Parts: sequence; structure tokens; C-alpha cells
Amino acid sequence: MLHKIICFCSAVCLGSFYAAAQEQTSIQFLENRDWTALFTQAKAEQKLLFVNYYASWCGSCKWMETQVFTDSAVAAFYNKNFINVQVNTEQDEGHQLAQTYAVRAYPTMLYLDGDGKLIHRAVGSKEPNRFLSIGRTAVDPERCFAALEKRLDAGERNLQFVSRLMQVFTDAMHPRTAEVVQLYLELQPDWNTPETIRLIAAHTQQTDTKAFRYMIENRTAFEREIGRQTYLNTIRKMVLKETFRQSGLPAPDALQTILQQKLPEPLATQLFLHMQLSYYLSKNDISNYSVTAVKYYNQYPSTDLQELNAVAWTFYERVDDPALLQEAVKWAKKSVDLNSYSFNNETLAALYYKLGDQANAKQTVEKAIAHAKANKENYNSALELLYKINKTEK
Repeated sequence: MLHKIICFCSAVCLGSFYAAAQEQTSIQFLENRDWTALFTQAKAEQKLLFVNYYASWCGSCKWMETQVFTDSAVAAFYNKNFINVQVNTEQDEGHQLAQTYAVRAYPTMLYLDGDGKLIHRAVGSKEPNRFLSIGRTAVDPERCFAALEKRLDAGERNLQFVSRLMQVFTDAMHPRTAEVVQLYLELQPDWNTPETIRLIAAHTQQTDTKAFRYMIENRTAFEREIGRQTYLNTIRKMVLKETFRQSGLPAPDALQTILQQKLPEPLATQLFLHMQLSYYLSKNDISNYSVTAVKYYNQYPSTDLQELNAVAWTFYERVDDPALLQEAVKWAKKSVDLNSYSFNNETLAALYYKLGDQANAKQTVEKAIAHAKANKENYNSALELLYKINKTEK
């Protein structure tokens, strides 16, 4: 009997040991959602809240959960130094926090003090060592984002500091990124570098700024660095954001008036046509969309193979007029001529197939499959198209 008791006690002790060991191999997230209590606990324990902001559909979030939060060194550090909480973006609570802390991507990791102040943050999946380093920075009163902001607000303005601040804020999607970028541009004498051009395109938000005027005056340089489609979309977004508050695109007449007020010619006219394409497509007005697309690409020929491929594929999916489809064939051919890939050869093949040109369709889709095989890409859709072509030939 004593032997059985000893064995039982040993089993319980071993079970407890293994359970405790298991707990230390993963970050322990609290189930508590009472934020007042959480902030009170943070103050009492003199710790930061680590808030993992995730989405159930986010692959990077799941990878962090299984590959990073379970790392023993990460778990030990975070369980010791933080009060750990998870928030799902798809819950009502998640939407509210997203607005408060400007969460725009997943995962976003927030480090908050007992007053709810943002002390540090990180965005995107991180390897265990990198994630551990972020945690150590968050608890360092000299290196965390709150410390850097304090130096900024105290008036520190040397280019080296602002450049570093801009980089770390940009990587973390910090709410003050745009402010720091503008400060950097004021201190940076040469804007005509690829890095600075991309920076201006990514962070300029208003049309009444020096940066926006620079984008307009140096259009060729911007299109070279970010592409014509991205350039036009960037200008469009700024104009619409300032002018229209409702969701969706305004009607074409309203668009034309606003663009002529905000932009010089010929950019205003080109962007008007470009925006009409989006407007008609959003309304499923394929008749006006297709005619406008032909007009646009005849008047403003593109040398962007992705742009040409995209509009050609849209025609394949949504346009039936043979004459208009022939225009799409021209765009698809030009895309392939610029650089031949599996995807643009497949688009060209699909257009040939829709027009009943089975010989060219088969030859081109076989080329697409060969490209995909050589580059170890998925070619299931190309195989499906080949099957349709072979079936039609019979």
C-alpha cells in the first residue's frame, strides 16, 4: 500500500513538473479582457502589457504562435517581464483597439504601460532571436520608442537621429511615421535618390505639401522607381482622401472638376481617364469600361508589363466583343515582349482561346507551362486552359 502511495505521489509530482515545464515553453497569455484591471495590474507589478494583435486568417500570426511564442528563451523572457494578452481583430474589442493604436497590419505587437501609453511596437512576423531583441528594447528606458519620441519632442533634430527614427518607425508602422518622414525630408538636401523618391511616394498624404509638388514636378523619376500604375494610384488616393468623404469613387463629372483644380495638365486628363476605368469597373459597366480602356491605352501607352497583363486579363474575363478582345491581345503581346513569363503567356493564350484561335492558344499556353516548370511555379490554371483548348479541337 505504501508503495502504491509513493508511486501515486511520484506520478502527481512528475505530472506537475511536466505541466510546469510545458507552461515555460510558451508565452502565457491571460484570458482576462478587463482592460482597467489589466492596466492596474501592470502598474502594481511595474510591468508593461504585451498585446499581440492578430487575425485568425493571418498566416504570419499562426507562424508566430507555433514557432516563436513557443521558443523557450522567448517564453521565459516574456512571462517574466510582461503581462501578456492577445486580441483578435475580428472581435469588437479588436476594432476599438485598432483605432486607438493605429493597427493596420497583422501581427502587430504593442507594448503598453499601466496608463495605456504606447511604449514600443513591432509589426510582422519575427524570428525568435529578433522577437526577443524587440522585447528587450521595449523594457529599455533609453531605447524604446517612447524614449525616442521624448528626444524628438525635446527638439533633437540632427539628420542621423531623425534618419534612424524614421527607419524604425516605418518598420513598425508607428502612428507618427508620416510626421518623422516629413521632418527627415526637411533635413535631407537631396531628394533625387531612389530611396528618397520611394519614401516620398509611400508617406506623402496631402496635396498642399512640398513633397506632393515634388511628385508632380518629377513625375518621370517617380514612375521609373515605383511604376506608372502605382504613381497614378498614389496621386488619386491623396486627391480623393482630401475631397470626398463617402466610400467609393465619385461620378466622372465630379472627378474631372476636382482633378482639374488639384493637378496640372496633362496629368489631370490622364488621371481622369485612369479613374474612370476603376469607376466603371466598380459599377460593372463593362461597356463603358472597355471603350474607356481602349481609349486610355491608345492615348497613354504603357511599358509596365504587369499593368498591361492586368487589363488584358480583365478583358478576357469580362469582355465579349471580338474587336475589343483584339485590343487586349495587343496589350498581352506587349507584356510578353517586355519580358516573357508564365502568367502573361497564359493571359495571351486565354485571349486567343476566347477568340477561337486554337492554334495560337495551344502554342502560347504550352509556352506558359514550360516557363512555369522551369521556374518551379504552379501551372494548374494553365493546364486547365490547355485541357479546354484540346477539348475544343476535338
